Amino acid sequence: MPGCRKRKCLNKFRRPMRRRDLLTRMLVDLGMTYAESFGGLKAIAFLREKNVPEPVITRVIGNDYPLY
Repeated sequence: MPGCRKRKCLNKFRRPMRRRDLLTRMLVDLGMTYAESFGGLKAIAFLREKNVPEPVITRVIGNDYPLY
């Protein structure tokens, strides 16, 4: 199978994601759906309510979605 041998060796022993990281990723996906449907402000409020870290919110929502 083609690919970088070093990367494959590093990924072989990579530790699985923590439960908190998986949950945050799922909430961010849901927040992005909220942003597309209801606007950025509602998505930001939802993510803050769920205790998603502020740097993650600013990186994901940013200025890409309308704030209505």
